[in-house]
Amino acid sequence: MQERGQRDVRKHPRRHLNEGGRIMYSGTEHHDCAVVDLSEGGAALYMSAPLRDGTRCVIAFDVDAYNRKKRINVWGEVVYTRGAGVAQGFRVGVRFTDMDPYSALLIRTFSANKPISL
Repeated sequence: MQERGQRDVRKHPRRHLNEGGRIMYSGTEHHDCAVVDLSEGGAALYMSAPLRDGTRCVIAFDVDAYNRKKRINVWGEVVYTRGAGVAQGFRVGVRFTDMDPYSALLIRTFSANKPISL
């Protein structure tokens, strides 16, 4: 999350998203999440439980691409967790570490359409 007056140092433009998904970690843990912003390099999620920095995870969610919903599967690592309020639970930042070529194409296509302006 960027504070006022701070320069955004992300490598990739972000775009708002509000899409339900699933996050899997620790081999057997599966939880619902909401993907709230997305870029080629990572995503921010809302979820009910905090995750430790460095936790490796897999996230599955859909985006609108090519005029229909398409499934994305990405592997990543948690870079931050912050309290987000009672309704949202926790905001979790994930840096992507791997994805299949199709998911990469979908994210690139989605992200290229109106990046978030901060």
